[in-house]
Amino acid sequence: MGKAQLFMFNGRPVGYFAQPEFPRGPGRFRYIPFGGRGHHEMRMHSQEGNSPRCYFDTGKEIISFAVRDCPAYGEFVIGDFQALQRDTKLSQR
Repeated sequence: MGKAQLFMFNGRPVGYFAQPEFPRGPGRFRYIPFGGRGHHEMRMHSQEGNSPRCYFDTGKEIISFAVRDCPAYGEFVIGDFQALQRDTKLSQR
């Protein structure tokens, strides 16, 4: 799996996107969770009714997205994609 498929939350790895390309628009996607602190915190914020912002690095830019729902383990609904400059501080919410 390529570097771009890894995504993070609040500086911690969450998992890998299950499809060969990373998402570029809103929708429901499957991912392979790491099961560590990053995954746990992302799901916890989502279950509390927040829209945690995760991100991935394409090598050219950092793309952040909001997690709208986690209907099942290893599956989420995401949207609100934003391209960020590398020096932009990434927030957990």
